[in-house]
Amino acid sequence: VNGSAVFSGSSSFAGTVLCIKDLREAQQREQIISENLSFASHELLTPITAIKNALDLLSGQRLGDLSQEQQKFLQLASRNVERLNNVVTAILDLSQMEIRTLALQLEELDVMEPVKRGLATLEGLAQEKGIKLRKQLQEECPKILADGDRLRQVVYNLVHNAIKFTPEGGNIYVSLEVVPKAKLSEILPEDGEVKFKDRLDGDSILLTVADDGEGIPLAHLKSIFAKFHQGQGPSADQKARGRGLGLAIVRTIVEAHGGAVWVESEPDEGSTFRVLLPKLS
Repeated sequence: VNGSAVFSGSSSFAGTVLCIKDLREAQQREQIISENLSFASHELLTPITAIKNALDLLSGQRLGDLSQEQQKFLQLASRNVERLNNVVTAILDLSQMEIRTLALQLEELDVMEPVKRGLATLEGLAQEKGIKLRKQLQEECPKILADGDRLRQVVYNLVHNAIKFTPEGGNIYVSLEVVPKAKLSEILPEDGEVKFKDRLDGDSILLTVADDGEGIPLAHLKSIFAKFHQGQGPSADQKARGRGLGLAIVRTIVEAHGGAVWVESEPDEGSTFRVLLPKLS
């Protein structure tokens, strides 16, 4: 509903015009599109999983020895299947975000395991760009109640985003540590824009992904986690921009776990993404 005041020629108030628009039909169309995307994505994931399993069998040389040239091409195929899997997963997640049905398979787990899995997938890509992944992971982190595959996705999206915007020869720093409740105020930003920070009422797990890339312009900081937000810096080309879904999915997953995510950045100073997750009591 939109309203506007109407004034007569003598500037005296003459009345109000109301414009009422029924959005139910548009919302129904959006839901149908989201449901169809979800169905199509599920159907695509099945053959992709089969291809990945076959490539794993070949790469592990369980079906016979491979030459170095054959291993090279299998690694290339595996990386591209992983990219395709991430695209399809992003579409599926988007549709679930639209209809608010993002599925979580919660279990008590060691947070180190999904973090290491997410990093292992991207080590080859970082090497191709001459980027060093510098890891500082606190050993024996406490267990958390979480979806391991979703947390792997958070790590993958954040580090993949950092790789896209870090120049050749640059560095990406990934750290994992426990933050006591007493020190949470020192970690959380003061602007009050971090969602659900009131739910972090105990010790937390802090995941940090930082790079020495081009940084994020101030005008982009507030919308960096929005769906379809593309390009974090002035020199980002179309290939680097991607689909604009990765960070939106990160926020959705983190908040579904009762956590918080935010970014700190200055142009030409690099970017630092932080994720806080509550640990088990």
